Amino acid sequence: MGKKTRTKILEAARRAFSEKGFNGVSVEEIAEMAGVNKAVVFYYFPSKADLFAAVWEKSIDELEEHIFEEIKDESVYLKKIKKFLRSYIDFVRNKKEIMRLIEREKVGVLSEKSDSIISRKLKARYKNFVKKIVDLLNEGKELKEIPSDLSVEETANIITNGIAAMIFDPNVSLENMEKIIFRTITK
Repeated sequence: MGKKTRTKILEAARRAFSEKGFNGVSVEEIAEMAGVNKAVVFYYFPSKADLFAAVWEKSIDELEEHIFEEIKDESVYLKKIKKFLRSYIDFVRNKKEIMRLIEREKVGVLSEKSDSIISRKLKARYKNFVKKIVDLLNEGKELKEIPSDLSVEETANIITNGIAAMIFDPNVSLENMEKIIFRTITK
């Protein structure tokens, strides 16, 4: 047992949570998908909630690293925001399992009803991701590249909800969504 086993469990859990949701899958099913027994899962993760938390955080980390790594060296704001949108869309298009997981479970994670230590941690992790988008939009306001009356919080939520939701609707063109968001932000 070691890092490979833990990784296999996380990958199986992400696949299972993505397909069936947190409440739709058992630890036994995840263990079977990972090729280990249930006791091994509990060796690494004390509870199903702890396993989900590890999967959630890793998924948000991957999304965040992908989209913000792409723009870190860009100094021209309008190019930066275009790269950001394209990178986000690229992630949605190519990491569907992660995006399905995030979108499927986001409502539960952000719910006011869940107030455990784990749920507060997951909520904070997602809100930190959205805050990075808010900060990016505020940068555009400071540079006078985007309108001063634009609500950056609402725009960040439109970006995260709009782009991510497109994986479930094949009739929506990701390229058109990018253009719509870019034009809205920069008018």
